[in-house]
Amino acid sequence: AFDGLVSAWGRIEHIRFGPVATGNRLERLFFWPDRRGLGARQVAATLRTHDASVLDAAALGSKRIALQGLGALEAALFEPWPKDPEDRAFRCAYAKAVSTNIAAIASEILREWTDPDLYVRHWLEPSAGDPYFLKRSETTLALAKALDNGLERVRDEWIGGALGFGPQRRRLTPVLATSGRTLRFFEAGIEGLHHLYTVAGISKAIVDTTKAHPDVTVPLNADLAKREIETARGELRRLARQGKRFDPDTMMQPLVAVGFPLKNARLQAVALLGLTAGLSMGFNASDGDLYGRFGRSRL
Repeated sequence: AFDGLVSAWGRIEHIRFGPVATGNRLERLFFWPDRRGLGARQVAATLRTHDASVLDAAALGSKRIALQGLGALEAALFEPWPKDPEDRAFRCAYAKAVSTNIAAIASEILREWTDPDLYVRHWLEPSAGDPYFLKRSETTLALAKALDNGLERVRDEWIGGALGFGPQRRRLTPVLATSGRTLRFFEAGIEGLHHLYTVAGISKAIVDTTKAHPDVTVPLNADLAKREIETARGELRRLARQGKRFDPDTMMQPLVAVGFPLKNARLQAVALLGLTAGLSMGFNASDGDLYGRFGRSRL
């Protein structure tokens, strides 16, 4: 069940707008990255002191964000288990409360995305004066940014940070390292982005456009972006199927190899969306080639 949760959240983590972005739901579902370890310390203190107030799932939703979601559940399930029966019983009750809270948040998000009188109405029928979207091009831009930022986050934050390729050039604690689900999360993230680009229609919309450029063959470049994502997905799938825990040293070479097609896919997709839909998404300060130093010296 925990594996299913990790894969399900990883697949849709790039959708960071709409119902998931209200009421701190995004952070309540998964408080990560926890760069200073504040969340981990809060969960550890809760388990140590047997704070009974966190055992009520309804009340847990108003507690500190780090005590509520996937990270808290991971700690409750996978940190070394105590021998004391009372400690074990408290941890089980806390894990149940966190699970119930996650399910409640997910239900709220689903309801607001599907109820025709709630957020979905703003999404499907943007108009002047709407609090979310004024015109259809804005919903298109939201999806395009989800693809762009998602590819960046998987490559530069999830993988690059764990390998030590971030701006500070030091390794960050890998996502879901305690449970050993790091590679599963990586794989799910790329799988979700592949689905967004291919099944959800971004690639088809690019190919079907009437826009043209003398130096760009749009269908070929759109297919190239797809194949680059699939290359990265295939390598991560292979690593994940080996059943090994994430090890930045032994997995450095194959994970660096994942970074290059992800970068190419992002550059291709952003350029095509700019050409065919007139979208300008810009680039973040973190867009430098974080893999360049390793790539030039070792590959």
